[in-house]
Amino acid sequence: MAGKKYRYNVKSLSYERIEPTIRSRMLSLLSFAITGGVFAVFFIVLTYLFFDSPKEKMLKRENQQLALQYEVLDKKLDQVESVLQDIQYRDDNIYRVVFEAEDFSSPPPPVRGLFHIIFKGVCFESHERMSAVPTPRGMLILDSEDRSGLL
Repeated sequence: MAGKKYRYNVKSLSYERIEPTIRSRMLSLLSFAITGGVFAVFFIVLTYLFFDSPKEKMLKRENQQLALQYEVLDKKLDQVESVLQDIQYRDDNIYRVVFEAEDFSSPPPPVRGLFHIIFKGVCFESHERMSAVPTPRGMLILDSEDRSGLL
């Protein structure tokens, strides 16, 4: 055990040895444990902040490889888009030259007459009185006739 402790007794003018109690032993043990725990947590946090684990190193390397693959795919996509634009330009112009037709760049006139609208699996035949308006959630069908019997 570490150094023995003594107390000076004024009445007898001598030193008396002090025996530590269980409570004082527990308090000193608890103080050492708490101090060690605080230092351990401090050093573990510092270690994790400045050094990567092997798994983190592997994941970082994998992320870098994926980023490089995305760059390559992006370049390939740009090439494909340019090829498709060239094909579209050729397709638009070759038929005009071969068949001596008008330019196809303007949209075609709307189709008139009978058309089909499919709404929730039911096919409606409609005439010009019925109109469909596009909305973000689908087609809004406007009709003056009662067609509830078809559902």
